[in-house]
Amino acid sequence: VPPSVDVFVLHGSMPLDEQEAALAPAPAGRRKVVLSTSVAETSLTVEGVRVVVDAGWSRIPRYDAVAGLTRLHTVRVSRASADQRRGRAGRTAPGVCYRLWDVHEEHGFLAASRPEIIDADLSSLALELADAGIADPAQLRWLDAPRPGPFLQARQLLAQLGALDAQGRITPHGKRMAALPLQPRLAHLVLTAQTRGQLPLGAAIAALLEERDVVRAEGFGGAPADLRLRTELLQRGGDGGALSMYGARADRDAVRRVKQGADDLVRRIDGGARLQPWDDAETGALLALAFPDRVAQRRAGAEPRYLLRNGSGAVLPKGDSLHDAPYLAVAELEGQPPEYRIARAAPLTLDEIRGDFSEQIARESAVMWDERSRSVKAVERRMLGAITLEEKPQRDPDADAVRSTLLEQLARVGVGAWPWRESAQRLRERLAFAHAHDAAWPDVSDAALVSSRSEWLGPFLDGARSWGHLEQIDWYEALAGLVPWNQRAALDRLAPTHLDVPSGSRIALDYRDPMAPVLAVKLQEVFGWTTTPMLFDGRVPVTLHLLSPAQRPVQVTRDLAGFWKSSYFEVRKELRGRYPRHPWPDDPLTAEATRRAKPRGT
Repeated sequence: VPPSVDVFVLHGSMPLDEQEAALAPAPAGRRKVVLSTSVAETSLTVEGVRVVVDAGWSRIPRYDAVAGLTRLHTVRVSRASADQRRGRAGRTAPGVCYRLWDVHEEHGFLAASRPEIIDADLSSLALELADAGIADPAQLRWLDAPRPGPFLQARQLLAQLGALDAQGRITPHGKRMAALPLQPRLAHLVLTAQTRGQLPLGAAIAALLEERDVVRAEGFGGAPADLRLRTELLQRGGDGGALSMYGARADRDAVRRVKQGADDLVRRIDGGARLQPWDDAETGALLALAFPDRVAQRRAGAEPRYLLRNGSGAVLPKGDSLHDAPYLAVAELEGQPPEYRIARAAPLTLDEIRGDFSEQIARESAVMWDERSRSVKAVERRMLGAITLEEKPQRDPDADAVRSTLLEQLARVGVGAWPWRESAQRLRERLAFAHAHDAAWPDVSDAALVSSRSEWLGPFLDGARSWGHLEQIDWYEALAGLVPWNQRAALDRLAPTHLDVPSGSRIALDYRDPMAPVLAVKLQEVFGWTTTPMLFDGRVPVTLHLLSPAQRPVQVTRDLAGFWKSSYFEVRKELRGRYPRHPWPDDPLTAEATRRAKPRGT
């Protein structure tokens, strides 16, 4: 910009002197440009403004109930806010507003911004109401009532912080929390720190989290996440020399304000005492008490990825000093799911978790399929929400749970991957043939077998724990259990496994196509068979694959009588020279069927 132009930034968390400089009139002969957040929408007067350039967007806080935190979202400005912004240009003299959107876009703008109570964290409101003896906000009249879901979640958090008892009434601890000018999480942190003799540290943490971060990142990298770096800054009066190795610097003005805030908290709580030096060792433990839903456990792998107690995922910036901490207490998250970025946190030990959350740690038995060993794995776990703190093998798991896990795994891999034995596979094909021609027979399709697997296969899984055990099951008997005993003989009659052919051989039938069962047999073995054999009490003809002596099909037919009258003679003519040791009679209906060739030399 030209030397005669001064550029200022204006937002609510700036130091007071910088805000005053942005609001002050420009000196004669100089031009002032103010880059502002929506704080300039209010009745605030910025002296000398003649031109407003409105980008048409707003950054508004919205409470994310899943993550349990408030995040800023960029949304289109409402028409009311746009009019308010335009008014900045005409407060002290005529002015111009340039709107950076097409006029027709305004049809999609909201008439007014959503009331803050709809999108806000309601824990402070819920604590105030509880302190007044009100558990249900419906008892009051509201311009905009708080939503039931977020309000219930807020009360659940207060119960977790010890502010409400089992009946939902405020506790003495909750009353002390309500008396402090802090969010409930931070009020709980400070009061707990006092009982542990760590009030200065607790006040420092609360003051740090109430303010904008006192650590500023240099360049494009994020500031280091470790909250202990911030508490050390307060102790050193803003000396941030150690931050340079992390590519960051200290905001000395912010440090000064935060330290003053911590001092005020100590005097308010401890009857005029002043802020004293503290030990940072319990930073993580105190932080976890304020944010119990954000206790985090490092996931396996090289990347510093974490699982939060509430089930959300989070990740540290690459190279962060906390990257190898097995547990963290997370105060601030940024970004979007499925994996938030950890902005401020402190390391936590397993012993601290066990000590402070012993009543909330649940014991559970888990039975699951382990793909690596291809077996059922049964473990006992100690869980803090979604986090597994301890896991050990379970010696005697529940038999029903083991059976259920095996059945679930079978459904997951699909019928085609089951360890069928050949006999069971042939039985299934016969049953599919019977069902295709009479729906009264059991349905053995993939879908039917999966949906009914617990009934027909479940009884055969006693003692089974692995895929190897599944391979040893008598799958034929399990599948046969679908057929009542009095019907099994009928199955053998309607869908026999083999057919006797004129040569005396007993040939297996192939039922892979339930609409066209196949008998593959050498042509010489069916001399004398005048008609096509039938199945299912004479209703379904067999598809004959008549084979050459080399076991290659020379004719596929369901009309054996027609074959003898016509096609046979073409086959005879073509093959008898190639296979002279095999009979090729002129009249196949009266010839003797055989499965043997003539001896050599005859």
